[in-house]
Amino acid sequence: HIPTKGNPFPLNDANVEAAFKSLDYNPAESPVLVCGSPNEVASDPFYGDHGFDVVQPEGTGYRSWSIWEFSAQRHTVWTDASLNASDELRQKMAWSLSQIVAVGLPGSGSTFNEVTEHWMAFYDIFVNHAFGNYRTIMKEFSLNVIMGGWLSFKSNKSLQYSIETEGKVTYPDENFAREIMQLFSIGLHRLNMDGTYQLQPSGLPYETYTFDDIVSYARA
Repeated sequence: HIPTKGNPFPLNDANVEAAFKSLDYNPAESPVLVCGSPNEVASDPFYGDHGFDVVQPEGTGYRSWSIWEFSAQRHTVWTDASLNASDELRQKMAWSLSQIVAVGLPGSGSTFNEVTEHWMAFYDIFVNHAFGNYRTIMKEFSLNVIMGGWLSFKSNKSLQYSIETEGKVTYPDENFAREIMQLFSIGLHRLNMDGTYQLQPSGLPYETYTFDDIVSYARA
C-alpha cells in the first residue's frame, strides 16, 4: 500500500485513489501499487485488458474482485500462456519445475488468494530459468514472498534478536530449512546413480542431513 499525497501523477490522481480505495481487502484504504515480475510493465486498470487488474469498470464506477475471481485470474493467465505461447518447450519445463517446487493452493491454509501478481512472479521463476541452473532457481524461490509465507520463514528472527527486542526465547523457524533439503534438493537418503539407497554396514540407508544441519540452516 502506498500513500497518494506527495506522489507524482498518476498516483495522486483522484480517480486512481477512488478506484483502489474501493477494494474490500484494503484495510489501509490507500492505493495499491501493483507490480509484475522483473522487466515487466505494471498493470493498469484504466486500459481495456483486465487480465491482471484488481478492479473492473462498470456502469457507475468500480467494484472489487472476490477471492474466487482472484484465484481464477491465475488459472486464466496460466492457461492462456500454456495454449498460446510460442515457447512451448519452456512452458512445459516451467510446469514440471513448479511440480517439484510446490506451494499450497487457496483453501489449504494459504492466505495468498488476493495476490495474483505475487503468484505470477513466483511462477515466472520457472519460466525464466526453465533451461538454467537449478541452484539459481533455489535462490530465487528462497527469496520469494509466496514461499516465505507457505513455509513460514517470512519475518523469521534469530534467537538473539528475539531475546534482545522481545525479551523472550524464540528459536528461528526451521520449516524451510528442512524442506529445502528434504523436498527441493537432496532428499532424505543418499542414492546411488541407479537410484538405489547407499547402505551402511548395518543395512540402513545413509541420511543426507541431520537435525544439526536443519538448525544451522535456520540460523542462516
